Amino acid sequence: MDPSFAPVFGLAIVGFVVSIPLVGISLRIAAKPVVEALTRYREAQNVGRASDELLTLQDRRIGLLEAELQHVNTVLRQLTEAEEFRRQLESGAPGDPQRLSAPLGGRIPS
Repeated sequence: MDPSFAPVFGLAIVGFVVSIPLVGISLRIAAKPVVEALTRYREAQNVGRASDELLTLQDRRIGLLEAELQHVNTVLRQLTEAEEFRRQLESGAPGDPQRLSAPLGGRIPS
């Protein structure tokens, strides 16, 4: 190795020692907004999936509530018909079968 290359090698080593941290810090500063944007994008995708699951759950709950409401309306209609039939029995003439109409298609509620 030629001794005249020693200053070149020394200068190269000093340059690398100074430039590598400088390049690393610059990349960190430049890459930070990109990494944060990618992180926010991934979080938004997860929130979108969570909201889809939430909508599915809400649709199921609404369906169950609608079925329960339909059942309550059916029971209320049956009770109303039974009460009307009871009133007819209590207030009607004993020999008038046309006046009495059984509720619920002829079934007597239990």
